[in-house]
Amino acid sequence: DGGHLLVTLGGTELPEFILKARAPYAHFTAALARQAVTGRAVPAALLALSIFLAIRIAQRFLEPLRTFVNGANGIMQSRFDTRLEIDRADEFGELAHAFNAMAAGVEEGRRLCRFVSDSVRTAARDELRNQAAMAGEHREAAVLFAGLAGFERLVHDMPPEALIPLLNRYLEAMSGRIRDNGGDIDKFIGEKILAVFDAERHGGLDAAARAAIATAAEMREAMQELREELPLQSSVGIVAGPVLAGIMGTPEVRLEHTVIGDTVNTAARLCDLALKSGGGIITEARAAGAVSDRAMTPVGEISVKGKARQVTAWRLN
Repeated sequence: DGGHLLVTLGGTELPEFILKARAPYAHFTAALARQAVTGRAVPAALLALSIFLAIRIAQRFLEPLRTFVNGANGIMQSRFDTRLEIDRADEFGELAHAFNAMAAGVEEGRRLCRFVSDSVRTAARDELRNQAAMAGEHREAAVLFAGLAGFERLVHDMPPEALIPLLNRYLEAMSGRIRDNGGDIDKFIGEKILAVFDAERHGGLDAAARAAIATAAEMREAMQELREELPLQSSVGIVAGPVLAGIMGTPEVRLEHTVIGDTVNTAARLCDLALKSGGGIITEARAAGAVSDRAMTPVGEISVKGKARQVTAWRLN
């Protein structure tokens, strides 16, 4: 009635009376509007708070996870200096410390790997080869022993800061030729290189001998490229035959996979013979007989220190 609400109430004790009341609608609609606003605002606020908390919690978990993923990708891309900077006292912090310790170990291992021979890495990757290497085994191989004729004079004349980088360039060039032909670098002894061409890997002792002789020829050619800064002749001794291979040394100092025996000693003696004659490639008859496409000159029967009998040697032209 005119924007008012009329309420009629019959009496219970005095039934002959009727109670009437009238109030404006605005009073009730305003109250209902306030309740409606309040009813919508509270759920909206709770929803907004829930979304905010979900985002914050997700960020707290996702940020360190992204950091871990980026760190793992760095390791996979050979960036072994990758470290995680997560300063937290929870499980993510402990995981970050473990990751950093692992990365430091990998970086150290990669750094030390440069001081480990190819044969040691091969034995470490293959459990059966590792067991055989630890016990020692007889194998057949072509052994290449290389040096530089006149290197002692170079050591005397050049300052160390100039000689060492030059020597490293020489060793790098020679090592590349040896590896390209399937040889393992057993060790460096000053400027000398001991390399092994395993018969089993090459498909036989003759094939190993051919690979060793081809390597020596490539090393001689490589010396021509270094001639301006290193005017010396390479000297190489090659012998094919049985060797004793195994991991030798002491864990307290150093362990290394190496080869020993008469074949190795004879290769070293032939290298010394080449050094004394001003350079060249000298091989014994067994290895020379495996090659038919290279010209060789017979050196004849020579006496080798440490051997009771003479050795038939050939010089590669």
